[in-house]
Amino acid sequence: MRIKQILNLPPGPNPIQHAAGRAQDHFARHYFKPGETLYRPQLDRAERAMLCAREFYEADGRKIWNATRGGKLEVFDRITLEQALEE
Repeated sequence: MRIKQILNLPPGPNPIQHAAGRAQDHFARHYFKPGETLYRPQLDRAERAMLCAREFYEADGRKIWNATRGGKLEVFDRITLEQALEE
């Protein structure tokens, strides 16, 4: 595989916080321990990265679908999980 382009993002603030008690993430209760450092997601960067992925896939004649139930990601066209599993 040959790399044709490199994207170097400037360093930005990496928001952190400390868990005050047993914190819950979106997967499991008590995932974080009290006092543990939590790195807040940088959603704007994540969205830009997904937009880049979509552009590269579409330029190659491929498509990325969002088969997530719920969620707020609207970068990719949606498809139901059942439809995705039929493919």
